[in-house]
Amino acid sequence: MASVRPGWLGVGRSRGSWRNRLRGVSTARGVGRGFTLIELLVVISIIAVLIGLLLPALSGARRAAVRAACLSNERQLAVAIVMYGDDHDGLVPLGFSLGPAPGWKQYNYLLRSNPASGEAALRWMGLLWAHGSLGAPEAFYCPAETDELMMFDTEDNPWPPDETAEAGKSTRVGYGVRPVVGWPFPRGLPVPDGMPRLSTLGPGVTIAADLVHKAERLGLRHGDGVHAARADGSARWVGRAGLDAVEVDGVEWADTDGTGFDVGFNDLMLSVEEGTRVERGIWAALDRE
Repeated sequence: MASVRPGWLGVGRSRGSWRNRLRGVSTARGVGRGFTLIELLVVISIIAVLIGLLLPALSGARRAAVRAACLSNERQLAVAIVMYGDDHDGLVPLGFSLGPAPGWKQYNYLLRSNPASGEAALRWMGLLWAHGSLGAPEAFYCPAETDELMMFDTEDNPWPPDETAEAGKSTRVGYGVRPVVGWPFPRGLPVPDGMPRLSTLGPGVTIAADLVHKAERLGLRHGDGVHAARADGSARWVGRAGLDAVEVDGVEWADTDGTGFDVGFNDLMLSVEEGTRVERGIWAALDRE
């Protein structure tokens, strides 16, 4: 019978030697081996690069989605105005605040006036809301807006536009309408005299747009342009370059920044040139773009 040598089948070998052998096998196979600091730094760097590449794309996609939503709102608003006219002998609720005379064509986005000392009343956009031609109230507001005064249902811009609103807090919409008719205070329902007829404006005339009463408003929303809706129910994007170039009697759009409403800006918003009867101003520029 063959003799068994020491160490065969582990006989005569210490436990430590077997541990060392197993440790060697594990190390050779890579089992239990962690990342080095350099490897971790490389992985983190790759992730950072990928994030840097993806963020602009995600930001661009979000901006495009917001603009698409705003453009859809403008189309809905234009259609609602047309529907209102169909039910009111062609009259449409476009205008601006007349008091004190001659009024401010910059103030063209009011739904319900609610002065602390005075009579509350629905205004031009209020008539549109009361008519029910515009469905969800959120369609009155641009999703890109960052000023709570022009956003849906905020502390300073209450919704619904009724007696539940705190005195002194009026309700504004996020879009302005063509400032063609002055509305004195107070003026609510029924339909006031002097409202324009849609047929006299023409299908290519801009009837609603992102707020353009101040050039600085663009920085609170889309930045490089506005959406504008025409009387035919269509809407499109208008770059700010065409608006920056508007000048009427020495007054430029940039002059409105940092100032309150001023009747001196009325002609800049919309006016008719004497003699030629050609319309000029910001809203006329929106027609051309």
